[in-house]
Parts: sequence; structure tokens; C-alpha cells
Amino acid sequence: MSSWTTPAQLREQDSGALLRARLGEEPDFPLALKLKKPGSADLAARFEAVRQWIRQLQDGEGPYRLAWKEINHRQLGRNQIPDGASIDNLDTALGWLGKRREAERFASLADASLSRFPELHPWRLRHPLRALEQAGHWHKVLLVLAWFQTHPRSGLYLRQLDIGGVDTKFIEQRRGLLGELLDRVLPGADLDTEARGVRAFDRRYGLRAHLPHAHSLLMDRATPLEHHGLWGEELADKRCTADLQRLTVAERPLYQELRDDLLAHPDGRPASRVRLEQEHIRFGWLKRRLAAL
Repeated sequence: MSSWTTPAQLREQDSGALLRARLGEEPDFPLALKLKKPGSADLAARFEAVRQWIRQLQDGEGPYRLAWKEINHRQLGRNQIPDGASIDNLDTALGWLGKRREAERFASLADASLSRFPELHPWRLRHPLRALEQAGHWHKVLLVLAWFQTHPRSGLYLRQLDIGGVDTKFIEQRRGLLGELLDRVLPGADLDTEARGVRAFDRRYGLRAHLPHAHSLLMDRATPLEHHGLWGEELADKRCTADLQRLTVAERPLYQELRDDLLAHPDGRPASRVRLEQEHIRFGWLKRRLAAL
């Protein structure tokens, strides 16, 4: 019987449709609830369990209504079993499912968003639960959107953004969500449409990802080999294995060797998860490299 829907499980169903209904959108009522029910084979094999399940649903009936279906079984004859469950109206649904407070909070979020960013209305209807998850921070989300609207393609680093009441870590941690919303509130001219995904957030929305005239130093193969006696071992869960886009032609082979554990000691001894702390690089080595620039 555990595989069949219980009254408690009816109350735990997704409230996304109810949140949309609170804004006067879908669904139409009566609202159908998902009901996983026994089949005709269960009547013969688990007849008493089916009867107990039916009694549970009937005992909980009141806020919801059951629809019945007749099954004509060869051995057991005609039997009526629940075929569906529904709730008549939004107020009853919100009260019984315990979603009234969520719905009011969602409506408040919707009002705040609509007055400033009407372009978000379709997204809000499509993702009501995601919006509700951010309810405690939604005012910050709106502040970030407003900043990008008034500072298109600012050319600033993300850590430079000065948005009252919003720290930049908030933005970093929600780049996926903010990206979805910015795509809807910013004009196409303010977007780099070739940059996609969370990792391309800075480029897509006109933030600075790097200084174009900056040059890296000491990332050549000779530097780790010169200091091989000071190698440490990177923790497995801390090492970087990402595809780094801004390495130079000379730096990329070294990174691949480090990432794939192919860099060996000068005498041929293998090494794994090589880590060279910058503090271990000799100052004389650094001075010679600086002088060569």
C-alpha cells in the first residue's frame, strides 16, 4: 500500500500551480491532485490493503473530493475505487495544503517585481517556486537588476560593484538566477550574446574579467622544474581541473601536465598533484624574470 497516494501525500504536492493561481493565472478549478492508485490486479492480490487505502482516503475527504471508478473483476465482481482527487477552489486548496502564507508572500514578491520589472512576469509564472526560494533576498535581487539597468556594460570587476545593501558574494553565488533575469530586463544591445553560462557571466553582462594589458609571470615550465625540491601535493578536492581560457600558448602545455599528473621530476621520478607555493620561489629567480620583461 506504500506505493499508493495517502491523504498526507496529497497535502505535500507541488504548490507551483497554486502560486500561479494566486496571481489570477492558471490553473482552472477544480484542481486535480495526483493520485497513485491500485489497479485491478491489486484487487485480487491485496484486496484488504486496497480496502484500507480507500478508507484512509475517505476519512480524509472534505477539503478534497474523490472521483470513483468501477472495476469489474472476474472473481471479485464490481468494485468502486478512487480514480482521482480534486479541490474545488483556490481558498480551500491554499488552506488545506498549508500554502496560504507562501501564496501571500509570492503575491507580494510579484507586486514588487511587476512595478519595477514587468518583463519578469512570464518568468515568475514559469518558476514560482524558484522565486519563492529567494523570498528573503528578493529585494536584493531587484537591486542588482536595477544596477545593471543603469550601468550597462560598466567594465568594472564584479568585486567593484557598489550596490547599497548587496555584497558581491551575493551576486557570485546567484549568477545563474541573475543571468536568467538579466536576460529578460536588459536590452539586447547590453548583452554579449556569444557568452553563455555561469562562467561567462562577467563577459555577457559587460563586467571586466581581466586587464587586457596584464601579463602573467612564472607560469612557465622552467619555474616548477627549477624548484622541484620544494614541490608539495595538492589536495584532491582542491585542485583545479577546469579548462582555463586565458592561458598563453606557452602556459597551456604546463597546465595540462599538472592537471593530468604528467609533470615529473628532472630525474624522471613521477609526481602527482604537484603544488608549488609562490613563497617557495627563490627571490633571485623572480628578479631575473622581472629584469627580462
